[in-house]
Amino acid sequence: MSAAVWAQAFALVFDPYVMMVIIASSLFGLFVGAVPGLTATMATALLVPVTFFMPPVPAVAAIVTATAMAIFSGDIPGALLRIPGTPASAAYTDESYAMTLKGQAETALGAGLVFSAIGGLFGTAIMILFSPALAEFALKFSSFEYFWLVVLGLASAVFIGKVPKLNLLRQLHKFDWTAVKELSKLPNFNDDTIQFHMGDFVEAHGVKVLTQREFLVHLFPEIGSLTSRQLTIEEYADIEYGMGVAREIARLDIGQTVVVRDRMIVALEAIEGTDEAIKRAVKLSRGPVVVCKVSKPNQDQRFDVPTVGMSTLRSMLREDGTASGSILVVEAKETLVVDREEMVAFAEKHGIAIVSAPLPEKKS
Repeated sequence: MSAAVWAQAFALVFDPYVMMVIIASSLFGLFVGAVPGLTATMATALLVPVTFFMPPVPAVAAIVTATAMAIFSGDIPGALLRIPGTPASAAYTDESYAMTLKGQAETALGAGLVFSAIGGLFGTAIMILFSPALAEFALKFSSFEYFWLVVLGLASAVFIGKVPKLNLLRQLHKFDWTAVKELSKLPNFNDDTIQFHMGDFVEAHGVKVLTQREFLVHLFPEIGSLTSRQLTIEEYADIEYGMGVAREIARLDIGQTVVVRDRMIVALEAIEGTDEAIKRAVKLSRGPVVVCKVSKPNQDQRFDVPTVGMSTLRSMLREDGTASGSILVVEAKETLVVDREEMVAFAEKHGIAIVSAPLPEKKS
């Protein structure tokens, strides 16, 4: 690395804000590690919500500092009370306490401090030397390596994003024996069937699958309009009709999106996905459309939560780049809306209305 890179790195670390974060984190780690029963892992867990709102450098500095300090300060109750503050201090608690009884508490704690510092510096040097090679190796991971990394290394996981089913069908030859064996147990390859089985398989191996809502509840809009355009009675009629049809195809596990115009179905989502279904409908209708996106009646909140974003809106543009009069309708409280501010600005610019609506009541 060049001198300029080193200078930039030191400037980032020795920034006054970063240094204040390091000092505060060290005091926090000192307290947590010195209290028996509180571990360095717990210190990290308590810091994570705070670091969400911090820039990357001070966030990483806070976690590393608190962890290192907590591991060292676990020696304090070990030497003074014969109770290790952290599991890492348990190995030599008897020896350090025996030294305290001989009046050598300062020597015991001093040795712990010095060798903790040496070990930390050595580990940092190793990471500096080998991180580029590790990063290059990790970039070669495929979805299979990531899957087993999750299964073997985590206690809980959150699945987010999209895996097109066509990719599954096109890469069957790449599956290992476990994947082939598990897929052979399925009665069909419907989305729900695959996802339910995958979730149960992962949890059977000790990894609890959490829902996206637990972390992203603010991205599920309540009932109301996200844009300023006022809708007409005819447009509300299209929404009610489209949402009712979308509910039925979702119940049958066909898709979760319906595109309508003048209470006529223009397109239904199938294996091609939401965006491609919308593009097909826009091309067929040659005018404004109403896109309705819903969740399944038995939606497994761990997987495949209905989601809309900028790509959804761009799919609604006609060949001339306009979409005036079109409407995007999502099921209220059940659909994930990402990049909301950017979506609203784009929609206002192109005359698209975005509405969060409940499902209509079933007619007897």
